[in-house]
Amino acid sequence: MIENSYDAIVLMDPDATVSYASPSLVAVLGYPVEEFVGRNIFGFMHPEDLEKTRGLFAECLRSPEKPIRCECRYRHRDGSWRNIEAVGVNRLGDLAIGAIIANFRDVTDRRQAEEARLRLAEERSQTEAALRESEDRFRSYVETSADWVWASDPQGRITYSNAAVFDVLGYRPEELQGVDSFDLMHAEDREPCRAVLVDCVARKCGWQNITVRWRRKDGAYRDVESTGVPFLDATGDLVGFRGVDRDVTDRRRLEDQLRQAQKMEAVGRLAGGIAHDFNNLLTAILGYSKLMLARPDPGPDWRQEILEIQAAAQRAASLTHQLLAFGRRQVLVPEALDLGAVVSAMARMLQRMIGENVPLRTLISPDRGTVTADRSQIEQILMNLAVNARDAMPQGGTLTIEVADAALDSEYENNHPGARVGNYVMLSVRDTGTGMDATTRSHLFEPFFTTKEVGKGTGLGLATVYGIVKQSGGYIGVETRPGEGTVFQVFLPRVAAPPNVQEAAPAFGPLATGNETILIVEDDRAVRLLVRDVLEAAGFKVLEAPGGREALRLARDHDGPIHLLLADVIMPGMGGREVSDRVAEIRPGVPTLYMSGYTDDAIVRHGVAVRDVDFIQKPFAPDALTRRVRAILDRTAARTAA
Repeated sequence: MIENSYDAIVLMDPDATVSYASPSLVAVLGYPVEEFVGRNIFGFMHPEDLEKTRGLFAECLRSPEKPIRCECRYRHRDGSWRNIEAVGVNRLGDLAIGAIIANFRDVTDRRQAEEARLRLAEERSQTEAALRESEDRFRSYVETSADWVWASDPQGRITYSNAAVFDVLGYRPEELQGVDSFDLMHAEDREPCRAVLVDCVARKCGWQNITVRWRRKDGAYRDVESTGVPFLDATGDLVGFRGVDRDVTDRRRLEDQLRQAQKMEAVGRLAGGIAHDFNNLLTAILGYSKLMLARPDPGPDWRQEILEIQAAAQRAASLTHQLLAFGRRQVLVPEALDLGAVVSAMARMLQRMIGENVPLRTLISPDRGTVTADRSQIEQILMNLAVNARDAMPQGGTLTIEVADAALDSEYENNHPGARVGNYVMLSVRDTGTGMDATTRSHLFEPFFTTKEVGKGTGLGLATVYGIVKQSGGYIGVETRPGEGTVFQVFLPRVAAPPNVQEAAPAFGPLATGNETILIVEDDRAVRLLVRDVLEAAGFKVLEAPGGREALRLARDHDGPIHLLLADVIMPGMGGREVSDRVAEIRPGVPTLYMSGYTDDAIVRHGVAVRDVDFIQKPFAPDALTRRVRAILDRTAARTAA
């Protein structure tokens, strides 16, 4: 057992002089055995740990047969310090041993993994070698293990468990003596595991890394990774099995979360990749349709067809918006928000949307805090959750939206992976509908997953909500059971700031006009022509360039003034930021309005932080563009006059 152990096994005299070290010492501390034997163990310890360790060593001398556990820092042969978990047993009175046995385990990586939380320990069981040894030595070693070490007869009845079984299953070792192991397994796992046992009995072999769901004493199930080896007597007959089971429930949950995050990241990257070209097309479609609608009435038939084109383009823009939302790639405009005010403002619209057979109740705490979020995204969360709730109540029911302050503690954090301790404002959406089973709940936030009929759902609603919440630094929890309804709880961090008061957005109407000269730099021809037509229709003089080189030539050669540069952020050869900088060298003081159909992270990588510059997101309406242009020109003129 000692010669093949992954841990370092050390025998020491009463004065802590090493009399034996196992070969695995090289793997743990880097020392060849001959450099370690004969030296005092305290000479390898960190000075700050000496006093504590000497006290534990003295306790070990006073307490024969009692395992003494400690953790301290040992100097590796390469000069680094390693965290070593040691368990020592005083066996000086044992004639076969006559020494203090210490089991050294390097836990440095484990300590670092605990901080990262996503780095999972991949250690293999350290007890398989011990299973082939005598019962006394087997028990002496395994009682120090954090994994459940067990023995059974060939039929699977438990004959031995170490103390760690209490941490794994909640039973004391003596409570499991003689218990049929299959009685503790999940019903779906019994027959597959029984088949494995029958095969192993027939071939006198073991099994490795089989995951079994074991029922704890409190009724909960834990995912346990099991490894077993056959135990043979002197004649080669199978006496039973010995093995080690490790609780991997938390690890598997984290792995599932990682896979979920990877799925969403992959589709998010796809969304970001198509956003630019898609938004350019939508800019042209929406822009020209609104220009046509603003002209003298072309007739009812033409007008209706244009409205249909516009509606289809707006639905396409909404789909792109949702793709970017769940992929956390939207261009955000965060502000201090009162979630209660947002809910109150949307209540009437939400009631119309969910229908008369689903009454809407709002419970808004008067003493609620403020959050920092994008208003349109919060509205999108409310609409998506309300629509899902309505669809879950086909025969009617009640939808309740609640806003209140909440504080998440460490217990909530431990029971809800992804949550963080802190002060939040909670937005709760509760329905009295059909609820969901565990399988549906596990796929709830996956993009394109839907339980609705073909053509009645994109599968992006909850994925969008999930992405928005994560992008806003929050957490979303779900409580649901079949037939008992569902409640979604969105927690957004509370901030110490007064909420902004929303100003009414102007409706589409006449274009803001002017006679200034504007230099357009846009590589997409359809968008460039649309912007030119819009600005010229508003009275502006327009210079247009398909790229940076042409824009610089126009900036140098144009005889009159240039009042504004309107530049796409990402273009082949020379991006909008570089064009702006170089135009400023030729014509100092010319302001820049950036535009893009790309996502936030792509824009930032090209040197434009949308919160710090004048920026308009594609697709945009003609009147929105002219209002933005007019505002920048007026602001620049006022600054120049001052």
